Formats: sequence, C-alpha cells, structure tokens
Amino acid sequence: MNVTWSIGELATRAGLSVKTIRYYTDMGLLPTAPRSRGGHRRYPPQVLEQHT
Repeated sequence: MNVTWSIGELATRAGLSVKTIRYYTDMGLLPTAPRSRGGHRRYPPQVLEQHT
C-alpha cells in the first residue's frame, strides 16, 4: 500500500502551517507533490524525513 499524506497532514506532522508548506514548495525547499485525481497534493512520508 502506497501511503501518502495530504498537505494538512504533512503540516501537522511537521509542526508548520499549510501556508508554510506551500511556500517551501514554491521556493524549491520541498519537492512538488504529486496530485490526487481530485487535484489535491499528496506527500509521501519521506518528504518529512528528508527535511527534518
């Protein structure tokens, strides 16, 4: 099973706001997340592990 988190889940786990996650992605500090069929960002847990 391929586990991914929503941007809100990632933000909560990282202790950041959703706005900060979007900013970090825009600045290239986080990779661009793949999108779900509904267009929502889905982050693999490795993103948090790589940037903590």
